Order: sequence, then structure tokens, then C-alpha cells
Amino acid sequence: MTIMTLAQCLLNDYTEEELRYWSRFYGIRVGSSKPATLASRIAEKLLDEQEMQQRLVILRDEEAELFEQCMEESQPVSDEQQKAAERLIGTDYAYMTSSGLIVPADVTEAYRKLNTPAFRKQRILTSYLLDCLLFVESVYLVIPLHELMGCFTGRYSILCREEVFDRCWNLIHPDDNPCLRTGDMIISRAASDVAAEILEERGSHIYACPDPGEIRDWAVNGYPSKNSECMHFLEWLKDSGLEHGYAEEVLQHLTEMIAHGTEMEEVLEALKTHMDITEPRFVPAEIRLKALYSSIRSTLLSGAAPADDEADMMRAEGVQGNGEVLYAKTVLEAAKLIEKRPVLERLSYAVQVEKYAETILVAFQRPGQKKTYVKILIFPNDPCPCGSGSPYRECHGRKRS
Repeated sequence: MTIMTLAQCLLNDYTEEELRYWSRFYGIRVGSSKPATLASRIAEKLLDEQEMQQRLVILRDEEAELFEQCMEESQPVSDEQQKAAERLIGTDYAYMTSSGLIVPADVTEAYRKLNTPAFRKQRILTSYLLDCLLFVESVYLVIPLHELMGCFTGRYSILCREEVFDRCWNLIHPDDNPCLRTGDMIISRAASDVAAEILEERGSHIYACPDPGEIRDWAVNGYPSKNSECMHFLEWLKDSGLEHGYAEEVLQHLTEMIAHGTEMEEVLEALKTHMDITEPRFVPAEIRLKALYSSIRSTLLSGAAPADDEADMMRAEGVQGNGEVLYAKTVLEAAKLIEKRPVLERLSYAVQVEKYAETILVAFQRPGQKKTYVKILIFPNDPCPCGSGSPYRECHGRKRS
């Protein structure tokens, strides 16, 4: 196999105009230099130990593992490794060839000198801090410094000293950092102009500190992929004809809007820009979107979920399951009950929806009590609850009969 250098990869991957741009960015005199000369000079800058450390210190464990596998030998990239590969390519130290992902020989040599135990420890801490910052950008927009440190030390509680946090913060290049630090506040760059309004609107609501797995999930996927409602919604988008990649982009967009407190009606309008949800698909779309909205607001933003006050009021009124069977005549009426899911969960009810039944049962149960069922009656000409858009009699109703 031909051993490639970083300069050769740069020459193959960038146009002459791009090489000239990056040369000026690094302060390299361009003049009438040929592309090969420019690529060599840029490679010298990239192989500088300090530059390499700042670019690679934000790699997650799975990305560092893939990086080391590709040293001097190209590796095919699986679907599961695609996101990690894209991030490695973005560092300019890994390149995609016809035989797979490869790390140039001179990068391999420089990385082996850099990859000391101290660097690996710093990489783990810094990459996790960046995940926390990406989570803040996706979910909170504005967060007090001590709250962010609470998220950061949730995984490494022994390393809760502020100097450790500061060192990791300073290692993240401003181009990679999605947030700004202003006094005792951390603000998303995208929200820097409206930070004061966001804080005023948030009022006295506390910030939920999710576990490290949830933080990393949001950072990697752009949405909580382990959330069951997100998975149901993603499957519905794909069943509605959207390709997997585009369906994920739509879900990322909608979950970010929901996390930032956008009203349900605006989120529904945003969904309409991505797909046709006119009748008869409107009702299934509204039901699924309401379930997604309630789940995200109550699970990851439990401290700021709008259902808290309503749950407190229902507790004061002595609301409890009593085994009574309730009936909803239409799917739309049932959607209003499903929308109360976060409130019911706060009242210690378990909520479960049985799919594709002729009568969909939504069961509520408190410990030591009988189940209370909401029975959603599906009539022959109603839209099928699977989201296909066909009448029930022509879809799952036909299969049952």
C-alpha cells in the first residue's frame, strides 16, 4: 500500500483556491507558490504539537479508537462509525479514500508522540465538556456557570475543581465551542442577543441536570435517541416516506425547537414545511407530535416543564386512579388525554399505549390500585392510528378482519 503524507492528502482534498485561503489563515505568504508548496506549508502548521493537541483533544473515546485503527492502514467505515468518521475528517488529520478512512503516516508519527497518559486524560475530560456545551446549545441556550459545572462533574465528580474546568474550557478552540462565557453565565452563541430575555422568561425554574449518557446522546445525535417517543416519531417519519437521514434532520430540528420552549403550534407549523400532513394525516401527526412535545419537555427539562403546576393542582384536588373506564369518541379527543401524559407521570401513573389495536387502550395505574383505561374507539373511516394516512378499514382494520 502506498504510504501517504498529510501534504499529499491536503493536495488531493482541497482545491488551489482553498489551499490559498488556508495559507492566509495560518499566516503563510502565498505569492505565486504552487499548490504542492502550499500544501506542504499547511501540513507543517497542522503537525505542530500545540495545533495538533487543540484539534484532537476534543475527540470522544469512540473517535480516538477509530483514529488509531486507521493509522497507516485504511479502514472501511460502518454505518455506526459514520458520525465518528465525519468528525475525524473535520480535524484535517484523517481522509476518506476509495479503500476507506486513512490517517497519513506523518500524522501517525506525530500523534504517537502526543498521545501520552496525560493527554489521554485531558482528552476524555475536554471532549465531555464539549458534549455538555453542545447539550446547553441544544437544550438550555443560557445556563449559570455553576449549573454547567454540575453537568460536567456528574461524570467525573472527583474532578470538580474549577481550575480543571477552566483548563478544559481553554483547550476548546473558539471555532469548536458553541457557547460563550460571560461572567458567571454560559450562553449559546446563537442566543447571545436574547440571553437576558431567556433568563427572564425562565424565571425561578430550576435546571435539570441529566446524566452523562443523556448529555452525550444529545451531543452525538442532536436529539435524545433513547427516548421512546423520539423513536416512535422517527419511525413514523420514515413510514411517511422520508429517508432515514432526512427524517433524523427533521427530528433534530423539532426537538431543538421543543427544548427551547417553542409553542406546540409553531412546532406543528415547522413540521408542515418538511412534509405534507393535511387531512387525513393531520390527526395522527398532531397526536404523535404532542406526545413527543410532552415527553421531551417533561423528561429532559423536568425542572422547567410546564406540567409541574398542573400536577400540583391535581394533587391538591386528590386526583387518583379508581379503575373507571373512560371513553373517547374520536382520536382527536384521545390526543387531549395523551397530552396530559407528563402530568399523569408526575402523579405516579404509568402510561402505556397499545398500538394498532381495534380499540387503543391508554392505561393509567398508581401503585396498589387497579388500572384506569382510556378506550379510544377507531371507526372504519377514521385515519388509521399507524400514521399511514389510509382509512382504518383499508389498513390495520382490514388485516384484523
